[in-house]
Amino acid sequence: MLAFMYAGQGAQKPGMGADLYETSETFKRAIDEASDILKENNSFDLKEMMFCGEAEEINKTSITQPLLAAFGAGITAILRDKKIKPDFVCGLSLGEYSALYSAGVINFNRLMKITSFRGKAMEEAGAGLDAKMCAILGLDPEVVENICNDASNITGKKVEVSNYNCTGQTVISGISDAVIKAEELAKIAGAKRCIELAVSGAFHTSFMKPAADKLNEFLKREEFNPPEFPIVFNAIGETVSDLNKDTLIELETRQIMSPVKMTQTIEFLAAKGVTDVIEIGPGHVLGGFIRKTAPAIKAVSIENVEDLEKI
Repeated sequence: MLAFMYAGQGAQKPGMGADLYETSETFKRAIDEASDILKENNSFDLKEMMFCGEAEEINKTSITQPLLAAFGAGITAILRDKKIKPDFVCGLSLGEYSALYSAGVINFNRLMKITSFRGKAMEEAGAGLDAKMCAILGLDPEVVENICNDASNITGKKVEVSNYNCTGQTVISGISDAVIKAEELAKIAGAKRCIELAVSGAFHTSFMKPAADKLNEFLKREEFNPPEFPIVFNAIGETVSDLNKDTLIELETRQIMSPVKMTQTIEFLAAKGVTDVIEIGPGHVLGGFIRKTAPAIKAVSIENVEDLEKI
C-alpha cells in the first residue's frame, strides 16, 4: 500500500522546483496557475519568489505556505499523469492542505486561497511574540510534556508541545524565556540534543488561537468535496470514517493550535499496511521521521527531476 506525505513549513528553499518548471509541462502549468490565482487576490509574485526569492523572503509564513502548496500540487499533477495513486494521504501541518487537494476535497483555486489566508493569519498571530521553537531529541514525549509544564510554572510564561515528529523527537514552542528554561530542564533529564528551529512563531500552540478563529470563519464560506481516498489528520493521527464539512473545519481549526501528531500518523499508516511512502516537497525530513518511527516502511522523496525519474 502507498501513501503520499506532503512536507510542511521549514522545507522551503531558494530556487525550489526550478528544474521541474523547466522540464515538466505539467508542473509548469500548475505553478503558472498558482501564480495567476495569487495575483488575482492581490498577493505576491509566486514564480518570482519560488525561483528567485532569497531565504529571508521565502521563510515568511505568509509566503512559505502558498509556495509549498503550489509545489506540492505540481508534483501531485505529475504523479496523476503517471497514474500513481495513493491509498492514504497526509501532510505535516501546512502539508495537510496539499493532502486535501490530492484527495479531491478542495480544488486548486481553493488550495491556493486557503493556504494564502492561513499563512497571513498565522504570521499575524505570531507578530510581536518573542517566541521560539525547539526540537528535543532523545526523550519520551511524556517527559517533554512534563518539562513544558515545569518550565511554564518556573518562568510564568507559556511553552507547549507543538509537534510529535517521530520516535525520539518532540518539538516545543512558546515564549523564548520558557523555551530556554525547558531546554535546560531537558538536558538535565538526559536529552541528546536541543535544536532551535528557524521559525519565529509559536505554531501549533494556544498562541495561534487568533489565527484559528480567523481560519474557522474563512473555511465556513468554502465548499468541500468528499475525499477520494482516506486522509490521516494531524490533530488526531488517524482518519475520519465520515468526513463532512463541520468535521473538516473542526479538525483544521484545531490543527493550528494543537500539536501535530506525526508520530501517531506514521504508526497509523504502518498499522494499516502501508509499505511505501512518497514524500512530496523540498527536503527529506519526513522520510527521516518514517525511518525512525516505522523503519519497515520504504520512503522516497520527490523534490527535483532526478527524484522524479527514480519514481
